Amino acid sequence: MSARATSSMSSALLERGYELARIDELLEGAIAGSGHLLLVTGPAGIGKTSLLEACARSAGERGIRALAARRRAGDGVVVRGGP
Repeated sequence: MSARATSSMSSALLERGYELARIDELLEGAIAGSGHLLLVTGPAGIGKTSLLEACARSAGERGIRALAARRRAGDGVVVRGGP
C-alpha cells in the first residue's frame, strides 16, 4: 500500500488490511485509466461506512472523484458526489 493511502486510512481500520490494499490497487488502476466499481455489502455494524469513507479520502488525495450510493429499506437509492 502506498504511503499516501496509508496516511488517509484510520487506525480503526487496522484489521482491514486486505480490503485497504485492494482499494489501493483499484485506485492506482483508475489513475492508470482503468475504470472500476467498488461494491461493499454486509450486515450492519461491520464497518462498511468507515471503510468507504477511508476509500473516498484516499481517492480525493489522488484527485479521483468518488461517488457513493446508499439504499435504505423502503427508500430509493441515494447517490452523492465524493470529495
